[in-house]
Amino acid sequence: MTKEPNVFSFRNLLVYYPGCISADEDGNRLFLSDSNHHWIIIFDSNEKILDCIGPTSGFEDGDFESAKLLRPAASMYDAIEDCLYLVYSELLYTFLQDIFYQS
Repeated sequence: MTKEPNVFSFRNLLVYYPGCISADEDGNRLFLSDSNHHWIIIFDSNEKILDCIGPTSGFEDGDFESAKLLRPAASMYDAIEDCLYLVYSELLYTFLQDIFYQS
């Protein structure tokens, strides 16, 4: 009998529906939104992973480890404020439903 390899941990290393890349040119950082893993991967121009925001689904502000994201779809980095703004695909869908399907 052969044992199947554990691919779960390997699968988490891959992006699962990447949405957007934003750049911090001064800090030499790139922010990649990974919608289905509910996280933002931060890496430098040499593709070295620096940090990760998330990966617990939900809506909660906090530091990188405690923040909860729900399917981040797009982002924009504001260098003046040193702030990353996010667009969530689930919120946009709900917002569009409210606009177009009100009774």
